[in-house]
Amino acid sequence: MEQHVAAEALAYAGISDQKLLDVIENQLLNKYKSISDSYDIDWASWLAKALAFSGDKKYLGTLEVIFRDAPQKKLRKYAKVAIKLQPKYEKWNKIIADNTEFLSEYSIAINRYSNMLNSDVPDLHKLAAKRIFFEGIDIPFMRDLVIYRIGSPAPNTDKDTKKWLKKSLCTSCKTFGSKSHWLK
Repeated sequence: MEQHVAAEALAYAGISDQKLLDVIENQLLNKYKSISDSYDIDWASWLAKALAFSGDKKYLGTLEVIFRDAPQKKLRKYAKVAIKLQPKYEKWNKIIADNTEFLSEYSIAINRYSNMLNSDVPDLHKLAAKRIFFEGIDIPFMRDLVIYRIGSPAPNTDKDTKKWLKKSLCTSCKTFGSKSHWLK
């Protein structure tokens, strides 16, 4: 489970460390053909996506092997998803990890979410909004950025991204939209 959570965290970390990713790649290559239970298939699927989150073309060959040869349909599906994500993360990681505008009073994670929201990439806006929501981040700095992004959406912002941005303002609610009065 810890590896699953760590692999998922790479989606919003902007990390491209080959030492870490080579370990992930080796684990995946050593086990993808022999796993059979749903937990392990889910684990392997997240490792495949973690390789894509690196933005490094080096791992495309491995993802293509898994897409072609994995016995499990779900793992093949997420290898295909990862292949499509890799070029996006090749660009996105530069945005996520850019520390030129980092504010010292905030954590690295908050600064990365800020980078995402300040970008012109709607997919990064949605990713940041999800993290803000799931982590229960409720600080004025982030709330102001989300409200700005809702009022000034980037071109091609879809409905799902708009919903997540609004939902991220509701860090303590259990149902969508209960704090939407902040936007009026």
